[in-house]
Amino acid sequence: MEKILPLQGVRVLDFTRVLAGPNATLVLGTMGAEVIKIEHPIGGDKYRLYPPFVGGKSLPFFFLNKNKKSMTLNLKSEKGREIALKLVERCDVLVENFRPGVMVKLGLGYEDVSKVNPKIIYCSFASFAHQGPYANRPGFDLTASAEGGLMTLAGSPAGSRPQRAGFAAADQICGYFAAMAIMAALLAREKTGKGQKIEVSLLRTIIDLMGWPITLYWFDKGEFIRSIGQDFVPLEDLLITVTRPSGVYKCADGRWVAVVIDPEQIEIKGPKHWPFEIDKKILNNPLFDTPEKRVQRQKEMETIMSDIFKDKRSDEVIKELISAGIACGLVRTIEDIASNPWQMREFWVDIYDPDAGNIRTMALPWWLSESDEQRLPAPSLGQHTAEVLKELGYNEEEIEELRKEGVI
Repeated sequence: MEKILPLQGVRVLDFTRVLAGPNATLVLGTMGAEVIKIEHPIGGDKYRLYPPFVGGKSLPFFFLNKNKKSMTLNLKSEKGREIALKLVERCDVLVENFRPGVMVKLGLGYEDVSKVNPKIIYCSFASFAHQGPYANRPGFDLTASAEGGLMTLAGSPAGSRPQRAGFAAADQICGYFAAMAIMAALLAREKTGKGQKIEVSLLRTIIDLMGWPITLYWFDKGEFIRSIGQDFVPLEDLLITVTRPSGVYKCADGRWVAVVIDPEQIEIKGPKHWPFEIDKKILNNPLFDTPEKRVQRQKEMETIMSDIFKDKRSDEVIKELISAGIACGLVRTIEDIASNPWQMREFWVDIYDPDAGNIRTMALPWWLSESDEQRLPAPSLGQHTAEVLKELGYNEEEIEELRKEGVI
């Protein structure tokens, strides 16, 4: 039986650029939606300028904009706005990530658009907020991560320099949240027949990810953290403090191994066996024989755990821990992951580009048994402008005139 594209038949008008917004429309396009990416006639999305380049095309742009069409349109021109509103009539979803207020000034705000198409799903991104004192502040992934508190939990003790995540967490995850909200709104429209507006922001994304630490603070105003003698607690410790002993430990070959011992293994049934005398050195040690003691004496316990692994090779450690049923994992480099053959089949795909040949890129991070993914290369700037205009009823002469006027 031939697999379907889940969003086939859904048309998306995409006014996004850079990272967060394009990541949302990438998800929709990969799931089969027709995504029409609107770009300025001069230069287009600035991600087109980001190296490295393959076959003259930006690899970062390709990564975020495969499975889309590109149409150039000057939205500040009256004719450009008219064309945009004609597209609105034919689209199910509109996504934009200009600063709050810009689309309203262009005559393409939600009120304007919903009058033309009451069933439109209109998704707006913001760095911080859509209303209130933060609404007009410019922002990026880094500033949202700072304001949302993520940088205080990114691996540094209090008082040292705050650290950013190793990837654009706010941008990329906000894109996924937006795609989820859009699909929920499409499903709601099937029930109500009505469109609606969606608002997402980088800051709200980060604060959502910080939900447990914030909830813990609401519970006791930070007393728990202070009670264990630390002014900084890594996020995993906040989530389940009784999982101790757990952490990342350096081995004799220079590699690091992450280890998490489940509380159930400690308190109830235990693993198949305790490798490396963890039971004698930690669990049966009167200094650490209760969850409370393990939390209160984390630093002492960490020293012992580090000593257990420092003279052993990482492959030996992982083999022994797996055989005992203890959760563990090698701290892998990007090279490890990219060259790991067992992941290739599911985690990424090769997409053929006429200028660059096969480009390896990420697949969606889920699998549907009866559905497939779209696999089209990222478009060149304005590649589909004439095609889209002809669908709107413009002829060759009219398209050429629009080109001369700088509308496209």
